[in-house]
Amino acid sequence: MIVHWERNLTNGRGQNVKQTFVEHRGKYFVVSENPRETLIFPSDRRGDFSYEEVGSGDNTADCLNQIKNGQILS
Repeated sequence: MIVHWERNLTNGRGQNVKQTFVEHRGKYFVVSENPRETLIFPSDRRGDFSYEEVGSGDNTADCLNQIKNGQILS
């Protein structure tokens, strides 16, 4: 798994959001973690994504493990 970037944003509700853009076995994902939930979105190779989630987890590390273990297929 390759982590291409991580960034911290503030959403429209004033919440901190951590986004992590990864590549695994030729597929790209953005993991987005906020105080309420952590979601996995399929992405293109630039890190652009739509908000159609393909998975979720307890936190970013949990989601990255799901991707690495092949539990998330996009």
